[in-house]
Amino acid sequence: MRIHCLTGMPDRETALALADFEKEFTYPLGPGRSFSISHDPDYSLFFRCMGEARIYLAESSGNIVGALTVVRRTAVLADGSMLPVVYLCDTKVASAHRGRTVLGRLALKARDETMGDGYQAAYSVVMSGSIPTDQHTGRLGIPSFKVIGRLAILRFDTRAGFHPVAGLSSDPRGSCHRLLAGNASLVSEIEPCHLQVDGARGRIVDTRKGKRLWHSDGHEMVSAHLTGVHFDSDRALCDLIATAVERAGKMGIPGLFLSLPAEQPALGAIIESAMLPPTVAQATVFGTGLPEGQWMVDTSEI
Repeated sequence: MRIHCLTGMPDRETALALADFEKEFTYPLGPGRSFSISHDPDYSLFFRCMGEARIYLAESSGNIVGALTVVRRTAVLADGSMLPVVYLCDTKVASAHRGRTVLGRLALKARDETMGDGYQAAYSVVMSGSIPTDQHTGRLGIPSFKVIGRLAILRFDTRAGFHPVAGLSSDPRGSCHRLLAGNASLVSEIEPCHLQVDGARGRIVDTRKGKRLWHSDGHEMVSAHLTGVHFDSDRALCDLIATAVERAGKMGIPGLFLSLPAEQPALGAIIESAMLPPTVAQATVFGTGLPEGQWMVDTSEI
């Protein structure tokens, strides 16, 4: 088995092997629902839009049997301080090679070449139903990861709007931990659409130039993402989401993804206010060298 690193556009043979490799994997999206992913032939493009990206591939007999991607980023903590951080993502091993040495070898290679140079903190995001990161860490010299946050992943149907929501607080909310935004325009087919309402702001993007999502029936899950969300109050957050759903619908995009901390007080009201209830999935943020708390992680970067 050979481990090699991809930092730019792969050659044609590697691109085809990666496309075949991806076909095996599906991911949960709420009760009874799942989806699959396909990346652009320039496989690393989706990850490069977030920062300096390295994709480690395990190859055996000409086939790709494992992958682990690391992206160097910057975390912006709730107190305003910034911290260099490594994002571990797109970790998968072919079923015939699970329980062997593939994942360990990928992780050690990534650790040796990526950590250091001021990067001692790392995080990953795992959808509910997938193997949690902490089961793979804490041995072989790999730092132990622990749960640092939980997310609710919402997908709104943009064909419907919102009911007026009464009783939401306009009181100021504390800041969340978040990641410094990348360059979404690298992978977005639509021009990033910036939104601002009283007390909140965000932008609508998609990832279709770098990564596409597919329903289990084979149809593309065409969606936009509400990203870079900042809000001063629950009321402002709900107003921003309502505006974004309406705008995405006018753009002809049938779905809009959004990630919020699972502990967000307005979450229940936001779900109930949608005229068509959104699909709701759960995800966990694991990390090492990072604080626990409420994390904002854009769905366009998961």
